[in-house]
Amino acid sequence: MMKIEIFLLILYFFSAYSFNLRETKQDIRYDSYVFALQWPNGYCAAFNNSCEILNKTEENVFTIHGLWPSLKNGKRLPECTKGEPIDLDNYGISFFMERYWFSFKGGNKGFWLHEYNKHGYCMVQEKNWENSVDYFSFVMKLYFQSYRFLLQKAFGNQPRVWELDLDELKSKIQRVMPGINFKIKCEKSYITEFQFYLEKDLTPDTKTPVKNSCKKGKLVFK
Repeated sequence: MMKIEIFLLILYFFSAYSFNLRETKQDIRYDSYVFALQWPNGYCAAFNNSCEILNKTEENVFTIHGLWPSLKNGKRLPECTKGEPIDLDNYGISFFMERYWFSFKGGNKGFWLHEYNKHGYCMVQEKNWENSVDYFSFVMKLYFQSYRFLLQKAFGNQPRVWELDLDELKSKIQRVMPGINFKIKCEKSYITEFQFYLEKDLTPDTKTPVKNSCKKGKLVFK
């Protein structure tokens, strides 16, 4: 019953919330996005911690790191701003962020503030949204529509721990999202994060070359 109530609340929130799109005031130049998603199971396995973060969300789902405006030429965008505040206390979105966009290492509010100032503010300026709530709502909607159960769709039912090489991993992910490029981050051979490369319209970027940080050989999914 709890899952049904949460699902209905999700539907209500995203159907009721409308983005305030106005004419653009400022030209923030970026041509793509990186959608970074964290894998709590791998993080816990790599650092042998108490894994309390696994109790914060559903079993075997990605959680959000952030949606980052990016450049296909490989150059790095500067931080969007440094001191822009965020205020999520009066909006229902914080309920979902606590469950699907939480920090692995510290407090959530500091984590969210960092993501907004470094990345989200560029989108708010370019799209001329009202405030940070527009950015966080946009990212959450993308997550629920396409990425929340990506691993289940790609792998189906698997043992709790299994090993696979990079080519096998790419093949399985690309069956669900044809042609998409993604970077994988690992700690001690455990997969901890996927960074998906997206076009400006949020469709898969199939061309930008990607360098993975994981060592060659078998990767461990836990």
